[in-house]
Amino acid sequence: MARFYIENFGCRATQADGAALERQFLARGLERAVAAGEAEIVVLNTCTVTEGADKDARASIRRLQRTNPDCRILVTGCYAQRAPQELAALPGATARTRALPLRWLYPDAFFHFQETGQLTFALNGRDFRHNETKPQVTNIGLLLTTDGSIGPGGVKIGLATPDHAEAVADVTDAKGTISSDGANAYAALATGSALGRYVVSVTAADNPTLTKNGALALAPIANLAVVMEYSFTPRGSGL
Repeated sequence: MARFYIENFGCRATQADGAALERQFLARGLERAVAAGEAEIVVLNTCTVTEGADKDARASIRRLQRTNPDCRILVTGCYAQRAPQELAALPGATARTRALPLRWLYPDAFFHFQETGQLTFALNGRDFRHNETKPQVTNIGLLLTTDGSIGPGGVKIGLATPDHAEAVADVTDAKGTISSDGANAYAALATGSALGRYVVSVTAADNPTLTKNGALALAPIANLAVVMEYSFTPRGSGL
């Protein structure tokens, strides 16, 4: 069982965010580590109110690279949002997590999905930060939200990725999420290039509760987000 450790920097809002992250990790079956040096996953939940908070976060990253070089470091919070390229430029910073809310990023494709059950979009190099080249998927999942007329759980959704053109289907949990952790079906998708074509699909045969008179009725689905973790090669690294 993977162990995690969360280190919070700064304000009360950061502390609250860290507590929410901890609950999510525990709900996914991960175990809380007593120290960062004992964890496989370390979350640095940052604040950027002061320059000192930024320095503390950078120092923690460098310390972890020395004392726990095999751990996976995830940087979240204000600093990660304000200066992602600065963090990505740190030695050893080669991974990132991002969410793609499909309704807002691809509205035409999303409304087509509500009508047909299929949403196609593509990511290219311009969709990633200038410092991030050769992005490779390391974890991928979906988050479904509804308008409240139905619950988000129990929806079977297919997903195809650039290096996995044949869709893999899995069912949302009670919170509307599907992940590629552990033995989940999406685990087969957690490899390959992040650049290329993605297809999200829902069929009437797999989802009878989302049909009306034999046809798909997807209006209750308010949004879908693809949540992706990926590694990358920093520009200019020579790799």
